[in-house]
Amino acid sequence: MKFLINIIEKIIRLHRKILGTQQLLDIQNRILQIEYAKYREQLLAGDRFQKSDRLPKFGYAIYSQFDEDGIIQEIFRRIGTTNRSFVEIGVGDGLENNTLFLLTQGWSGVWLEGNPKSIKIIKNNLSNYISNKKLSIYEIFVTKDNVDQYIKKGIESVSKYQGQKSELDLLSIDIDGNDLEVLKNIKSVNPRVIIVEYNAKIPPPIHFKVKYNPSHTWNGDFYIGASLKTFEEEIGQMGYALVGCNLNGNNAFFVRKDLITNDQFPGPFTAEYHFEPPRYHMIGQNIGHETTFNTLKGYEK
Repeated sequence: MKFLINIIEKIIRLHRKILGTQQLLDIQNRILQIEYAKYREQLLAGDRFQKSDRLPKFGYAIYSQFDEDGIIQEIFRRIGTTNRSFVEIGVGDGLENNTLFLLTQGWSGVWLEGNPKSIKIIKNNLSNYISNKKLSIYEIFVTKDNVDQYIKKGIESVSKYQGQKSELDLLSIDIDGNDLEVLKNIKSVNPRVIIVEYNAKIPPPIHFKVKYNPSHTWNGDFYIGASLKTFEEEIGQMGYALVGCNLNGNNAFFVRKDLITNDQFPGPFTAEYHFEPPRYHMIGQNIGHETTFNTLKGYEK
């Protein structure tokens, strides 16, 4: 074994010398993309996904971190849209989240983000959408006590342009901790679809949620959010049904129960049925060419 390792190390050093470190990294990245694509195909070919309406089968990434963009499109293909409005809490620098692609497709809405560096990047690169009142953005560390006032303020701001009402098409939350308590304190809008990041480390039927702390920040361990079973039951009490999770095992999708008719989504609507384990190693939007803010120009009319 030691002899084989020595040979491999010599080959790597030779490749670096011939190609250069960056070229070698590019080749390795392409190989990983191919292998992860094969892995995804193998997962979806399994018995679990033979029902044609299972949401992970429709996943793809344009600006989402993993395959959320495709799942969102499929959900609204099934239930339709109203005013094509969204609220997303925890959007990062704006380039990798659940609603940027919707924004490019004529939707409008509100972003709440607590990182001032991310806010600066967003304002520099999405000024067009902000000035046209398609996007309202607030720098705010979200808590259960302040979230609703900022959503209400933001929706009123974009509604002057879009004519929106309290009926919101999509609400997405990813704040790595107080997600459930924040969600339960949103009263000013009535989302048709809710996306939450669940703690895939904790499989059903286990109940788990972070104890509410208004100053909570993620420190890198799995003390984040809530388990899928906890989300299923508590969001269920708010009138929503769990309709699926993405293949990478980080986002769960809920649809308001009054919108579910004619078997659009596979059931039962339980964590046990829809749970996906953590597959964070799978490549999301890194497949293909690099995603940058420059790509937004391709949507301009």
